[in-house]
Amino acid sequence: MALNRFEAGIVRRSEGHNVIARAAYNARERLVDERTGQIYDYRHLGEVEWKGVLNPEHAPDWVTERERLWNAVELKEDRRTRPDDARLARDFKIALPSELTAEQRLALTKEFGEEMSRKGMVVDIAIHAPHAHNDDRNYHAHMLLTTREIGPDGFGNKVRQWNQKDEFQRWMERWSEIGADHLERAGFKQEADRFRDGHLSRRERARRAHDRGDNAHFELLLNEPEKHRGPAASRMEREGKRTRQGDNNREIRERNRVCGIPREIREAYYLSVDAAAFAAALEKKDMMLARITEKDAASKVVDFAIHDFYVPQYGVQEYVVVTERGHEYRLGPMTMGDSARGVAEFMKSYAGRDCLSLEDAQAEMKLRSLVPKVDRDKVIEKLMQTSVVKPVAIANLPPREQAQYTHEDRLFGTVEKTFTQPKDHPREALPVGADMPHIRGDAKQVWWAYNSVKSPEDLHQSLGGRGFTLARVTADDASQSKTQHWAAMRLGRYHPVLREGEYLALNETGRIYRFNDQSLGHELREIKAFMGKLDSKPLPSLREAQNAVHEKRQKEILANSKGRTGPNDLPDRGTGSIRRTLRTAAGVAGPVIEFISNGFESLFGRSISREEKTLAEVTQHEAQRAAERAKQRRGEYDRGR
Repeated sequence: MALNRFEAGIVRRSEGHNVIARAAYNARERLVDERTGQIYDYRHLGEVEWKGVLNPEHAPDWVTERERLWNAVELKEDRRTRPDDARLARDFKIALPSELTAEQRLALTKEFGEEMSRKGMVVDIAIHAPHAHNDDRNYHAHMLLTTREIGPDGFGNKVRQWNQKDEFQRWMERWSEIGADHLERAGFKQEADRFRDGHLSRRERARRAHDRGDNAHFELLLNEPEKHRGPAASRMEREGKRTRQGDNNREIRERNRVCGIPREIREAYYLSVDAAAFAAALEKKDMMLARITEKDAASKVVDFAIHDFYVPQYGVQEYVVVTERGHEYRLGPMTMGDSARGVAEFMKSYAGRDCLSLEDAQAEMKLRSLVPKVDRDKVIEKLMQTSVVKPVAIANLPPREQAQYTHEDRLFGTVEKTFTQPKDHPREALPVGADMPHIRGDAKQVWWAYNSVKSPEDLHQSLGGRGFTLARVTADDASQSKTQHWAAMRLGRYHPVLREGEYLALNETGRIYRFNDQSLGHELREIKAFMGKLDSKPLPSLREAQNAVHEKRQKEILANSKGRTGPNDLPDRGTGSIRRTLRTAAGVAGPVIEFISNGFESLFGRSISREEKTLAEVTQHEAQRAAERAKQRRGEYDRGR
């Protein structure tokens, strides 16, 4: 993809810049500063792809000599009343389209440089190829442009017009036009359209890409932009050392991969012409625009003081986006993909309009979440249907469908059509070959239990018949999950952060299955509306359900351990060598061996607590269950083959 980056800056003495050093670096040459005697040598960095000096027609011949040119610029500024504040040159760094050949890149750069020289500037150009360890598309040009008018006798006065902001914008627009023309002539029509919009803001580029149907470029612009790492951080990352800049970019890439709520907000922002259209687009995405009041700001300050987790601090009259789940998102660069100044300018037109406070918006979204958006009976009816492919004669199809086939096909051929019919299985049972590739194991049972019932009471019974327990998260459960989450993070593991009032299903081993859009195939609004009928009914908490599952497993272990008197049934308990030796004896001496081994244990081995013994038995029991399940799955796979 053709990159269009145009970075414009000014070389100033007041900021410690040296134009001789900048010219030597760009051209990879050895230049001497006549003012100070300092030598700048960058020849060790290698050769450039092309370099040259473009000058106006009325300029003297010596301006083509790079060292003499920029020393003349330095000496000219010494004659001013404030030489330390001098603006020595303008510095452009321009990305070149990698789709073009070296000759085409040179022609593009020269055409733009000659336009600058015709305005009266001397333009020192150097084209750089990408480094071996960088992006292979990173062809770019460095341009140093003088700031004074020049004649046969040398430099004259400063041209103030060249320093105006509007002039920079016109140069960027002209570069986009010239680059797009060269790409179009080279046969890259789509890249030319993208390059032509390069001088615009990210939001305007995204809207234009959407309007012309360039969906790939539009999706790319919706991504949160990564931050520039810099040469030092890039070098450390290449050496395998983690840096803060690298970690930030990895987090950005992960957020772009997940495509969460900020991406939806950016899409609404990019495609809206004003703030009112932005608010309407958010409503279509089940989000709401809210304005922070003094009460909201004070409430956040109190929450920040009393809670042990991060609470954002908002300013009064600041805008936020409230989602269906009640979460708020600040209209900042991370969320909007635009600068804070650009967002503020965009939202100015919304001042004076009626807007809910953050507290009222969250309450409104909570009420909306209790209203389902789909007919659940139709969803279940669709789940109960299966697709069947049957041959049908083309002559029996409607005339519009017959027109898709040739005359010979309509006379002699048949076509396979897909029909739907009810599945021949009870609603409570999981259909054989159910198409849920993203769900495996017990999660598939939870999915079908939820999607095959019409009321939450039936769900409770359906889960119980499958060996699951339905539980509701309490405030203590939610607080404990946060502690477990941070403890797991320190160990490099994962533990979910649960919300109060959330519904869960626990299997026979105590594993948790959350009720969300990924596990059940429904949006959170539908899940809340369906499960809301159980909010007023007593349900076990997560801790109570886990304790019940644990007690049930303990009873199973004790029931399975009754009657174990043989030497092979004895668990290892510290003195493994003695016990293994005694296990070599066989026959009827089992009780005697057990008594002797326990005696030796009490003399020479450390004592084993009841908790350790229980843990060992639970671990052994779980290993046996896992082996049985694996054997059962292998049998099902063999029968399926």
